[in-house]
This record gives sequence, C-alpha cells and structure tokens, in this order.
Amino acid sequence: MIQKASEALIGSGTLNIGIGIPVQFQLGGTGNRLRATGVVAGMTPEEHLLIRIPTIPGILSRLNEGDSIVVRYVYDGNVYGFSSTIVTFINRPVLIAFLAYPDTVEKLNLREAKRIPCCLPATVRTDGSDYKAVIVDISLGGSRVCLEEGVSDSSSLAIDQTVDMSFHLVGVAEEQVIGCRIKNVKKDAQFFELGFQFDQQNEAVLKNVKEYLENMISHSTGPYGE
Repeated sequence: MIQKASEALIGSGTLNIGIGIPVQFQLGGTGNRLRATGVVAGMTPEEHLLIRIPTIPGILSRLNEGDSIVVRYVYDGNVYGFSSTIVTFINRPVLIAFLAYPDTVEKLNLREAKRIPCCLPATVRTDGSDYKAVIVDISLGGSRVCLEEGVSDSSSLAIDQTVDMSFHLVGVAEEQVIGCRIKNVKKDAQFFELGFQFDQQNEAVLKNVKEYLENMISHSTGPYGE
C-alpha cells in the first residue's frame, strides 16, 4: 500500500510540492509528540525545504538543530510523507524552519488512507467550557485535533468523555456540529491533542465529511484543491 520515494520524486529531483501548500508536521518522539500545521515557504532542490511554522506557545523549545521531524501533505489525490531533520530556523520576520532535503518519501493513496491531513479551525465544547482547536486529520470515523487555547484548564477532557465539535468544511456554508467521544489524549505542559470518534448517527454531518474527502481525492492539486 505504501510505496517508496521513487514515485514521489519528480525526474528533476525536486519534491512534488509547491510554495504555499499546507503541510502537517510532527515533532518529538513517543510520549512527547507535537502535531501542527505549517506552510511550505521555499525550497532549494537537493538541499533544503523551508516550512513556515505557526507561532504557537512553546514551539521554539521544540525546534532544535538536528532534531527529527515528520512531514505529511496531500498532492494530486495522494498523501505523501517523509522524515527529515531540522537544520536551523529563523523567527523574524516570521518563524521558518529549514529542513534537510529528504532522501525518500512515502506515498499513500487517499482512497486507502484511514485519515487525511487537513487544517480546519474548530471549537470543542464540553458542559462547562469551549476550546479553540485545529483539526489536523479527519476521516469518516473521526478526527485528531490540537487545542489552541485553554490547555492549562482542560484537565477535565478525558478518554471516553463525550463532547461536541463544531467546524466548517471547505465548500460547505453551514457550520458542522457533531458529537464526539474522546478515544485518546496526549498532552504536556503546553500542548493538548485529542483523538475523536464521530457519532455515526449524525448522517447529515457525515455525508458532508464524505463529500469533502471525495472532493480532496478527485480534485486536489494541493491539500485544498487549489
């Protein structure tokens, strides 16, 4: 199902990825992982790939020269992923990480992917609190979200708790609201990541999610079909 980089690299030796394409990246190892989204800011073929990193609290402490980073993105109906290392970074005028140009990438067809990467603003609602979040991957079964705010007072979010999540899908005017069950929780002092299982009885929202996924597959030349 997964094929190696020879299929993911164009004959000229450059990655099939362009400036402005959103990417999902992962920093840290098991038990200390951070997933977030960035944007491709530039490339020097065979040397460096430049990723604009969001200025979220504590991110600078995660960007260390020589540390590993995993990057995923959607292009032409496929998910591509590769591992690299952080060469250096600058934080002015914007935060940009310089990554070593990858030797290989992996390719996974979206039709076979359980989840696809995305960057969808969302709100997670409990009985007592609302939390701003970003959906970083999504499928018909559920999604993975990172909380943007309220990390310090979100200790009440726990496995098997039910919450509501609202979000907008590209191409759909109405706000989507769906019940979710928390299936896994990853957090540290600054970051909070949740794995959600969608309420499968909410046919209206799941229909829109299905159409969104199919549109990504059939029309994308980048993560958002642009």
